[in-house]
Amino acid sequence: MEVWEPEEKGRFRLSHRVTVNQPWVVFGRSRRCDVPLSQPTISARHAYVQAWSGRALCYDLDSRSGTQRDVLLPSSGSGPGAAELAIGRYGARILAHSTGHSTGEPTPGIAREPSSFWLEFFNRTPAGAPAQEEQPQIYRPTRAVTLIGRSPACRIQLQSRSISRIHCSLVQTASGVWIVDLLSRTGVRVNGRLVEFARLNDGDHLQIGRFEMNCLTESSGEGSM
Repeated sequence: MEVWEPEEKGRFRLSHRVTVNQPWVVFGRSRRCDVPLSQPTISARHAYVQAWSGRALCYDLDSRSGTQRDVLLPSSGSGPGAAELAIGRYGARILAHSTGHSTGEPTPGIAREPSSFWLEFFNRTPAGAPAQEEQPQIYRPTRAVTLIGRSPACRIQLQSRSISRIHCSLVQTASGVWIVDLLSRTGVRVNGRLVEFARLNDGDHLQIGRFEMNCLTESSGEGSM
């Protein structure tokens, strides 16, 4: 990955190169980010890029100055197939080999069949609602990447102070569905364990902020719509 710093008249200069040992990247001003950017126009968590099926999928994390795809950066001999982004005033070129990872986990790819994965929510109704109104809700992800959080930009919206505006993502891959914590305030727990990312299996208990849910697959015999 190449990080380009802004110069005068909308020009960029190559600042440095980064190798990230995981198939996703969070850009932002926070030191917790995979690629910290120091300009004051950059939000603490600014943008999220997910490697998926040989492509770089880019999502703005409700930043102040926005994220733009398909910008034109100066040539650096990186070759074809690179995704070029404007993150605030910075430029970023995502290279195919720059999202390698050393965890041994599979790189996200296209699932050969439609998703057979569901989330069964147990307490998605507003806090303080009558107990009899707390009915399980089933959600089946249909996208490669599903954002979860309070923001209207999220496919799954969870309204609670325990939830960050964009809290985490579900990523559908050929090897299954994965949860990725996007540096949220309260984190993500799978079977009671705080995780940065994890593959979700049938029967796993997932907790996002105050919200709890079970993970179901077709083999469990549940989750039909």
